[in-house]
Amino acid sequence: MAIVPPTRAGIATEMPRSTQCKRSSQLPRKVGMRRSLQHSFAAAAVLLAAAAGALRAEAGPGRWKWWQSEEFQHDLNLAPEQVTRLEQVFQESLSGLQAGKRDLDRLEGELSTLIADAGATEPQVLKLIDRVEASRSVLGRTRSLMLFRMYRVLTPEQRVKLTALHEKWDREHHEADKRPK
Repeated sequence: MAIVPPTRAGIATEMPRSTQCKRSSQLPRKVGMRRSLQHSFAAAAVLLAAAAGALRAEAGPGRWKWWQSEEFQHDLNLAPEQVTRLEQVFQESLSGLQAGKRDLDRLEGELSTLIADAGATEPQVLKLIDRVEASRSVLGRTRSLMLFRMYRVLTPEQRVKLTALHEKWDREHHEADKRPK
């Protein structure tokens, strides 16, 4: 197995050498389709995450319910059933996200303490690093699955509009960051 360079979402994947080619036009059909699906999913996850981040302040501390924003509902032309389904997906994922975050925070605290311990050995640190990264992976998987399920609620047209809304928000906030303070 060889590591494929990270995708735009920052996730590296492994692929058997037999399916690796020098040019994408030489990729076997299934691998090319799989990559296309991976890129589509990664883009959707990034867009949904960005939209969530954009409305975090509006929704209040710790809340990221962009689908409940009147602006997003109007701009995306979300049907009441879609808003309900998006909320349902979020609620179904919430306990797993919260438990995963608590576990990750606890393990990161333990790792910080162990690293600061002068008597810690490298094998002890490596073992705890593995546990931290496994916890981070579980949390990321739970979050990505939630975003994927949310993405599936939207129509193709709404996905395009969501992309445009994200780009608009991104431009506005990057311009604000560039202004002298």
